[in-house]
Amino acid sequence: MLSGLLLQVSTAGLSRADCPGTKVEYKGRCVFPDTRDEERRKEAAATKEAPPAPRAPTPAPPSMGMLHVNSLPPSLVFVEGRPLGRTPLSGLRIGAGRHTVVFKHPELGAQSRSVVVPPGGAVTVAVKFDTQGWTNRAAACPTGMALVPGGTYRMGSEAGDSDEQPVHEVEVARFCLDLTEVTVSDYAGCVSSGKCMPANTGGSCNAGVAGRENHPINCVDWNQADAYCQAQGLRLPTEEEWEYAAKGGDEDRRYPWGAAPPGPTLLNACGSECVAWFARNQLTAKSM
Repeated sequence: MLSGLLLQVSTAGLSRADCPGTKVEYKGRCVFPDTRDEERRKEAAATKEAPPAPRAPTPAPPSMGMLHVNSLPPSLVFVEGRPLGRTPLSGLRIGAGRHTVVFKHPELGAQSRSVVVPPGGAVTVAVKFDTQGWTNRAAACPTGMALVPGGTYRMGSEAGDSDEQPVHEVEVARFCLDLTEVTVSDYAGCVSSGKCMPANTGGSCNAGVAGRENHPINCVDWNQADAYCQAQGLRLPTEEEWEYAAKGGDEDRRYPWGAAPPGPTLLNACGSECVAWFARNQLTAKSM
């Protein structure tokens, strides 16, 4: 019973009547009034000067998501008008929310998709263009020409000269390209018609050399080549078209034949006769 009474007093705390003499109860202790008042002033000053306790930050929801895109055949992808590259593309970080994804093909048109990218989540968007009849248009090219299907490719070379950099995405429409180079005989016919200027002769030029009638015409400048094409109702390929065809379209070959280094079995370039010609003209050339 005694221990129970002591427990109750300890729990309830001291009262004024429990403190002897002039002492007063303050926070469970018997102290003199001056001591109580001093402690109160110190507590008030400390409370006034102390900065407010920082609140725990509320975790912000993720503001980014991820986008995966693909198309058949490959196409260029745009989000809100901003080009992202050529399909397939994976792991594109993008702001969470609704976006308009546009797939553009130079011949098959464009397709648009509206997607909602969840915060911290990922969305996959894929489209298939209607290619019915598209791959069977070779008959549209004149005899002696081949159809080069349109598409996109990476133009330029990071390992090339400064005017080949930076590598960038280019969109090319389908076009027809000669299966063989223009021959000396073909060009001579244009000269005879009065529509072309004669090619240069001498040195390494093929024009005017017996037995080279079926060799490629060389020693003509751009204006002469352009005039020949116009006389046939055609035109020269653009730089983009020429590189696209040479790289094998979207195969992005390093050389027209692939990745193997140049050699005498792969191209007709500067061989021993070329080195000898350069030497006779006090020039330097490296044989392939």
